[in-house]
Amino acid sequence: GSFTVILNYTELFPPTVNVPSDMTVSTSSSSGDNVWFDVTATDDVVYTDSTVSPIATCSPAAGSLFLIGPTTVTCTASDRLGNIGTETFTVTVTLTDVIKPTVNVPSDMTVYAPTSSGDNVEFEFSATDNVNVTSGPTCSPASGSFFLDGSTTVTCTASDAAGNTGTASF
Repeated sequence: GSFTVILNYTELFPPTVNVPSDMTVSTSSSSGDNVWFDVTATDDVVYTDSTVSPIATCSPAAGSLFLIGPTTVTCTASDRLGNIGTETFTVTVTLTDVIKPTVNVPSDMTVYAPTSSGDNVEFEFSATDNVNVTSGPTCSPASGSFFLDGSTTVTCTASDAAGNTGTASF
């Protein structure tokens, strides 16, 4: 006699998703940075036909814009039997600010004083930075100060959180 044996393989184990260790990336852009990483997947099923081993996909994907701070990346892969493997890692983007604040001052000024000794002079000034200005802008002598007859150089400064200092004079 004879009989037929039908073997149905049921894989119980999901694919293994291989992710990088948690990573920290520095950028000088306050909007974040594009981050690249490699992720692979393997499976314990031996593929004897032309079926390709599982492919891992991640969210957010490699090359995406990551904002300043930590972001959890979730990567998954499924095998041809529908088993799903998942792994996560964290990408932390830190701001490395190397850009000095821009100090905006008026053009050189000529002020006519009502007396020969001088006068109080008001002027507008400001500062901008790629991140934020944490100190200033301040000017020496300050706007509204009494200026003696003759030429006086006014120097204005501003600093940011990274300790970068910008100056401008008029």
